[in-house]
Amino acid sequence: MNAPAPVDTRRELVTSVSFNNLRLPYDDVFAEGFGIDNIRWKVLIDTVYPAAKTVESIAMALSYCKARNLDVFKRPIHIVPMWSSAANKMIETVWPGIAELRTTAARTGEYAGCGAAEFGPEREQHFSGKFDNWENGKKNGTYTKDETVVFPDWCQITVRRIIKGHLVDFVGPKVFWLESYGRVGKTDVPNDMWCKRPFGQIEKCAEAAALRRAFPEEIGNEYTAEEMEGHALLIAPSEPETPAAKLPPPPPPPPEPGAPPPETAAPRETTPPAPPPPPAPPQAAKTPPAPPPPAKPKGFDFHALRSALKGAGSLDDINAVYDRMVQPIAATLPQEVHDEIDSMVRDAGAEYWVN
Repeated sequence: MNAPAPVDTRRELVTSVSFNNLRLPYDDVFAEGFGIDNIRWKVLIDTVYPAAKTVESIAMALSYCKARNLDVFKRPIHIVPMWSSAANKMIETVWPGIAELRTTAARTGEYAGCGAAEFGPEREQHFSGKFDNWENGKKNGTYTKDETVVFPDWCQITVRRIIKGHLVDFVGPKVFWLESYGRVGKTDVPNDMWCKRPFGQIEKCAEAAALRRAFPEEIGNEYTAEEMEGHALLIAPSEPETPAAKLPPPPPPPPEPGAPPPETAAPRETTPPAPPPPPAPPQAAKTPPAPPPPAKPKGFDFHALRSALKGAGSLDDINAVYDRMVQPIAATLPQEVHDEIDSMVRDAGAEYWVN
């Protein structure tokens, strides 16, 4: 009797290994849907995406990579926390990096590289913004953050593509630094990455714009994480659907050839309608009731909100503070109060940006 062939366990997913104090919990669904075992999961949460706050955000990155046949461990997708005006809170979103656009172009077999980046004249500009100063959970005035950055006015890159055997240059649009840089909260102060790499960041944005122009059928209007970093996620509310107009019923089909004519019912004797009753005597018009006075907006404790946001340790904590302190009375607050609250929440979540 022949012995069974040995099983090559090196090719099997390792799901029996347990790690203590995982930053984000592992679920067997990642092994079934994405081929991610416990060991690969730990690499994902601690090395590839160490700043991710939720399991859902990593699941979105895995789904994107699976649909596009990309290796998630090469980090072609970035997890970027953004302020959502539709959800009124910070949410984690996934955006392709510049490497993903390069990969998409290279897969066509027509990508022939790009030329050197051309930069506009250098500018030196001072940026200043006010931030709340917190001490022991209490606001102690404000402080001003100042940054002086030397940056190029614009950047432009040319991408080359082989079309029917001919090398064609696609000159990308000029991407202006002041229109593209990532900000801290609602201020005009550039974030740390754009302060440290003012030339490198705008070059990535210019390359992405040129790749979209050269490969529109492959890349479409896909923006990169480098372009979306430091910006708000503006989602317009969906418009209500317009009900379809009622159409008259279709006419009856014509009779088939040779068919007998339809029977005609004999006319019935009709009774003339009764005369209408005499009109009622006119009555005095009723005065419509006065509309109720508008509800007065309730006050809002900004000090309590600042204290709660200061103690938040993650995006989930920031969203929980918003749901607890703002959401129940949001309908009673005037627009200027909403604007101030949005600014405070954005500032609180600025430190969780993923560069």
